[in-house]
Amino acid sequence: MSNQAQILEKGEIYFIYAPRVLKEKVVGFSDVERFYLVMHPKSRDLFRLIIVGHKKMPPVIKRGEAYWGFVDKVGRRAEEIEDEFDPEKYLTKTRGERFRGPARPAGEGIYALTRHQDHDHLIYSLELPEKPGPVQRDLNIEKEASYILSVKNPDQPTPKGMGFEESQEARYPKELKLLFKNRKFISKDLPRFLDYEGTQILFISAAVDYFKELGLKLEPEKETLETAEIFSDLKMEKMIHPLKTLIKGEWE
Repeated sequence: MSNQAQILEKGEIYFIYAPRVLKEKVVGFSDVERFYLVMHPKSRDLFRLIIVGHKKMPPVIKRGEAYWGFVDKVGRRAEEIEDEFDPEKYLTKTRGERFRGPARPAGEGIYALTRHQDHDHLIYSLELPEKPGPVQRDLNIEKEASYILSVKNPDQPTPKGMGFEESQEARYPKELKLLFKNRKFISKDLPRFLDYEGTQILFISAAVDYFKELGLKLEPEKETLETAEIFSDLKMEKMIHPLKTLIKGEWE
């Protein structure tokens, strides 16, 4: 197929959300504080923790819809990322002790970063839950989807609403900075850019059926609670994190 995309990287992908402070039970999207996407490239000791700004993925039914995100952490060990999802107690000056509950796994699957014509895509296929439920619908986690990813030039002004300070921006080596050529965003060499903390990203909805567009098909496996990679690969502990969100797709 002449229009077939080129695979740049493949791996495991996880979708996770954190509840608001003092929310022991999450009953809907309004109780979500933060939405994470974790990527573990195949055959690499590397884990990327990405925060999506709208607390959900862009709806793929609205082609071209764009949400921002950024690479928050890059670790060589899963534990460096997983710590972010544990429950937390902390003190504030005005409100005393506060508690944030454990993050909830909301999806597990496989992904690929691909090159298609003059831009790069993130595509994924979900393995868990087997049948997406209310959680996945509210967070726009499709059974499979494609997004064009664009990376922001740290030397250009930050778009309104992205809220990044200059000190938080990624610091790329010269060969990567030269790829921007004074453009605000580029969609190129995603695996290299995503390895840097502070990389700012635009997720742009492209397609639900990425095979028709890219000529590629991922091969997800049938997973269960016992075989879920999010516990063995990402080291999330079953005893700590609510599991109904991952298995049945229900808020918890």
